[in-house]
Amino acid sequence: MSATLPHGLHAFLGDTEWEGAEIAPLVGDASFRCYFRLRLGNRSAMLMHAPPPQEDPAPFLHVADWLTANGMRGPEIYLQDAEAGWVLTEDFGDHRVREWIDDHPDDEHDIYAGAIEALVKLHTLPPGPFPPYDMATYLREVDLFTEWYCPAAGLEVDQVGWTAAWREVLEPLLSRQYPGVTVLRDYHAENIMLLEPGKLGGEQGLIDFQD
Repeated sequence: MSATLPHGLHAFLGDTEWEGAEIAPLVGDASFRCYFRLRLGNRSAMLMHAPPPQEDPAPFLHVADWLTANGMRGPEIYLQDAEAGWVLTEDFGDHRVREWIDDHPDDEHDIYAGAIEALVKLHTLPPGPFPPYDMATYLREVDLFTEWYCPAAGLEVDQVGWTAAWREVLEPLLSRQYPGVTVLRDYHAENIMLLEPGKLGGEQGLIDFQD
C-alpha cells in the first residue's frame, strides 16, 4: 500500500478478505470524501473514506440500507467503520449515465426512461425514515442561489424579499405533501451508473444518495 493512502486504511482492511488488494485512487466529488478501487483477483470493490469530523458516512449507510431493503439498486455494503469514516461497497463500474449518453446519444431515451422508472418505483414506497422536507429545508436549498451564484455573478439580491416570495410559494405546498415520498435530492446523470451498459433497459445503480 502506498504511503499516500489515508491513515487507518490498513487497519480497516486488516484481517479481512480484502487485505492485500491492489488499491487505485479515483476522482473525488465536491466534498472531503475520497474514493479508491480495490482489486483482488477478478473481484473489485469501491472504498470510500469520509474523514471525520468533516464527513460522516452514517447517513450514506442509513439510506443504502433502506434502498436495498426496499428493492432499489444501491450498492451492497461489504465493510464499514462509520466512526473512522471507512465504507467498502460493491463496485458499480465506470459507466456513468452522463458520459455514456455523451458517447452514445442514441441510447438517451431508453436510459432516461429507466431512470424515470426508478423514481416511479421509489414513489410507490412508503416514505422512508428520513427528515421531512420542511420550510427550513426548502429555504436552505433556494438560498444556495443567493449565497453562491449571485455573488459570483456580481448580482445584488433583496434577501428579505427573496425569502418572503419563496415562503409565499412554498407554504401552500407544505400542507399537501404529506405523507409524501422519499426524495433523492442529487438524482442526476452523474449519480446513476449503468450496470449493463449497452443493454436495452439494463439495470441502473444509484450512488451519492446520502442527502
